[in-house]
Amino acid sequence: MDKRLPIQQAAIRRRQQDAIHRRDKAARGLDDILQQIRQIPGLQTFLRAESEEYFLSAAQEGPIVVLNATELRSDAILLTKEQVTSIPLPQLSYALMTKHLDTIRYCPVCASRIVDGTNKNENQVKREMLEWLWKAAVQPVLQALGVYPQKVYPLPRIWWIGLHHLAQAPIHAAAKFARGTFKVKMTTLQYCLPSYTSTIRALQYSRSRQCQQNGPMLIVTMPTTPGASPLNNVTEEADEIMHSRRGIGTVKTLKQPTSGCVLQALSRYSIAHFACHGVSSTNPADSHLLLLKGTGDVDKLCVKNIAALKLPAARLAYLSACSTAHSKSPELIDEVTHIVSSFHIAGYTNVIGTLWPAEDEACHKMAAEFYSMLSKTDDVVLSYRDAILALMEEKPSQPMYWAPFIHFGA
Repeated sequence: MDKRLPIQQAAIRRRQQDAIHRRDKAARGLDDILQQIRQIPGLQTFLRAESEEYFLSAAQEGPIVVLNATELRSDAILLTKEQVTSIPLPQLSYALMTKHLDTIRYCPVCASRIVDGTNKNENQVKREMLEWLWKAAVQPVLQALGVYPQKVYPLPRIWWIGLHHLAQAPIHAAAKFARGTFKVKMTTLQYCLPSYTSTIRALQYSRSRQCQQNGPMLIVTMPTTPGASPLNNVTEEADEIMHSRRGIGTVKTLKQPTSGCVLQALSRYSIAHFACHGVSSTNPADSHLLLLKGTGDVDKLCVKNIAALKLPAARLAYLSACSTAHSKSPELIDEVTHIVSSFHIAGYTNVIGTLWPAEDEACHKMAAEFYSMLSKTDDVVLSYRDAILALMEEKPSQPMYWAPFIHFGA
């Protein structure tokens, strides 16, 4: 018998005991921190487990779907007003998730709101990703919810929560394409009105806000930005929005303002529209929209400054800019901290943004179509859906053109 074996076994047991001790100590430390946080007014329920009744009530306006993919298995948790269930998603593999969702690239400042975004290779990659999402996740979920293959009218609202890399997945645009022509045969948008939320609690909080339906609107435009490509369509974009809003509410336009000017103005408007460059940073709190200082230098409207606002009557923030819902840091992706979520935290019930670089022309057409529909229906999510479908019909084989736009919130 090897005399070293008992010594090695004893060393292994010591390491195991040390690991257990560290975990126990960390768990006690976490409990102590949670107790301290829950002593703060308004945070009494912070990270406290909710009852099943809470989850069922959250799904009264439509199902909530949580998608999770790990190296062990992948599942969808389905919350409806009747029950909480789950279904396995064997084709939503961790390896394929990493492969496909790593294709959502971060754009440098000069490429934000791309002026010429026709890229066949990028569109092919996106089509493959959207087809994988449709087959692996969306189709089985819709079928389990009873809204596929037979459509249900009126279309149901469905809120999607993606965990880890899936927080960046364009679930709303998952699609099956016709071979050869690459026309869209079926897509999420045909079977539901899709929205995203970071957590169920955030969704419930958003629903509790009292927003002003047809209140005043602020438009912020940056046709030129130092060090970045000019945005030739933003002036026309603003003009078309003002035309759509005629007779509905007052509209104020700020051209090339400072971040301080914008932060001061936002509390006076229920709708805020930004047509500018967006930048996703490794530190999510530093992600920002590019504005202009009085000196002619670039000014940054940062996530940390937006999230600090308290805007109880805010209804809609429309971010016609690049990568505003993109998290650049893989380590912090589960925090769902980006420009879009910062406006949601600030109080906006609805936020429209982009998952990746968007073409200047697409941003312009999407915004014009959205506000035209909104003036007729006053339904944010329906207007958002119809605007994307209009872009899709125009260039179905180019998801880079029509698929980045998302709706976040209630």
